[in-house]
Amino acid sequence: MNTILWLICILAALVILGEALNKIIRASPRAARRSGAGARAELLAWLKGVSWIMFALGAGGVFARLLFNQSLPDPDALLVLVGLAVIVIRSRVKEG
Repeated sequence: MNTILWLICILAALVILGEALNKIIRASPRAARRSGAGARAELLAWLKGVSWIMFALGAGGVFARLLFNQSLPDPDALLVLVGLAVIVIRSRVKEG
């Protein structure tokens, strides 16, 4: 059972890490400034970038913890991790 949970955690962390890195690359606050969209659009782009950086750091930390310690995260952290991965997968499937 622990092996299955370990694999689920690894896959969820990789999904979130990949999506976060993709979003970080695409979030460009400077482009919002250059397009003349205004301060609000630039602030939103910065907040989006910072939030995805936090997701990437969290998923990377879980991934490293699982690879080096091989101890599962707490159940609440596990549920948040898998829940976010399900949301990412659902949005990708929905996009086509």
